[in-house]
Amino acid sequence: RGRSTPAPVASTPAPVASTPAPVASTPAPVPSTTPAPVPVPATPAPVASTPAPVAPTTPAPVSVPATPAPVAPTTPAPVSSTTPAPVVSTCVDSPLRLKIIKDGNIISRSCTWVGNKATIQRCAMAGVSDACPVTCNSCSTCEDTSLRMRLTKSDGTSVVRNCEWVARKDTPNRCSWSSNTCRATCGQC
Repeated sequence: RGRSTPAPVASTPAPVASTPAPVASTPAPVPSTTPAPVPVPATPAPVASTPAPVAPTTPAPVSVPATPAPVAPTTPAPVSSTTPAPVVSTCVDSPLRLKIIKDGNIISRSCTWVGNKATIQRCAMAGVSDACPVTCNSCSTCEDTSLRMRLTKSDGTSVVRNCEWVARKDTPNRCSWSSNTCRATCGQC
């Protein structure tokens, strides 16, 4: 078998152009691979990261009762015993004899009689609860009684009158005779 001879290798290089190809001075636009700018939101104003100050939670002061200063005993002023001060009671039964209409008849009775028996029925009679407010538990009403009453005058004589007569004239003097029977006229309630 024979040996093969290698093929001759050309040693002359290929001709090279001596003038380079013309190149444009402005490059052609190339699509950008860089993404378009994305608007960045404005940075908010800095927020304080420390919490707002909180008032201290100190408990309210507890007051301690003060010890009262010693008080020197006082001596009451002397009171004249010649004239007693008038005591005004706003709710008192009349001590007078009242002219009450019972079963069509006029009878003369007192508040003691009203309270002795059948008090509820007797208090329901016209004018009785106004003349006997304690016995009839009617102190909250301030009215003159419609009943006539036996009044004893300062000269010792007695007359039968009503609260209209007491109010007509010389009221302060007549109120002293009517003894809490005309409570509204005499300002006793």
